[in-house]
Amino acid sequence: MHKNSTNCPICNSSTHLEVKYDTWEVLRCNSCSHAFSENISKKSAEIYDANYFNKNWFLFPNLKLFRTIEATISKEYGLGARIHDLGCGNGNLLEYLSKKGYRNLYGSDIVSYLLPRLETKINFQQIDVLNIKDKNKYEVAISIANIEHLSDINSYMEKLREILVPGGIAIIYTINENALIYSIAKIMREFGFGFAARQLFDPHHVNHFNKRSLTKLAKKHKYQVISLKTINYPLKSTDVFLDSFLLRTLVLTGIFFTNLVSSLFKSEISQLLVIRAKA
Repeated sequence: MHKNSTNCPICNSSTHLEVKYDTWEVLRCNSCSHAFSENISKKSAEIYDANYFNKNWFLFPNLKLFRTIEATISKEYGLGARIHDLGCGNGNLLEYLSKKGYRNLYGSDIVSYLLPRLETKINFQQIDVLNIKDKNKYEVAISIANIEHLSDINSYMEKLREILVPGGIAIIYTINENALIYSIAKIMREFGFGFAARQLFDPHHVNHFNKRSLTKLAKKHKYQVISLKTINYPLKSTDVFLDSFLLRTLVLTGIFFTNLVSSLFKSEISQLLVIRAKA
C-alpha cells in the first residue's frame, strides 16, 4: 500500500491507506498501528440526530460498565466528587450516578437530547467539548464512547487536563481495535463480506484505538495510567443494521459466541482506561 501524506495524530509517524469506502477512508499508522478515518463527508448534524439516540446502546445501557466506573469514583473520591461527563448523550450514566447518591453532576454534549427527567438533576450545557470554558474544576472527567468521535484528540486530552483538579482522574471508554470481533470483520472484508467492517469503521468513529495507541496517547500528554481493562457490552446493547431478520439473528449469534471467546483471551470489543492528571 502507498504511504499517505497524513501523519498519525498520536505519534506523528507516516500512515498508509488501509481501505477506502464511498464517503470516507481509513488510514493506518506505520508505527503505533493506530487507525483513523479521513475524508468524512457527513456533517455532525446528519450523524447525531434524534435517531442516533434510539439505538440499542442508549435504550439498553451497559450497567456493568456503569458499575465499574462508579466503583472507581467511589474508591478515589466518594459521593462528594465533582463529575463531568463529556459527550454525555442522553445522560444514562449521569442518571445511574444520581441514583447512587452523587449530586455534583455535570454533563455536556454537542447536541441536546438529554432525558427530560434529568433536567433538574444535573447541570447540562450544549457545547463542543473543545469550547468548554469552565472556571470550576472537577475531580472526575468521564469520556464514554466519545473520544473516538473526535478529529483533534490531542486538544481533547489537553482539555481533560484543563478541567481536572491536580491529581484528578479521567475515565475514558472507547472501542478496542485489538478485539477479536475486529479481526474477524477484517478477514470477512478480505473475502468480500464487508458489512461488519463497514459498521465497525463507520464514519461516526473518526479514531479506532487499539490498547497500544490509547495508552500511548495518554502518556504523550503526561498522564499516569492507573488501569486499562477490556470489556464487552451486553448483546441487547448491540446494534446490527441489517434488514433481514434471519441475517441479523445469525450475526447476533456470531457476536454472542465471539464475546464468549474474546472474554477468555482479553480481546473484548471495548477498553476502559483510567488515568490521572499529574500535579
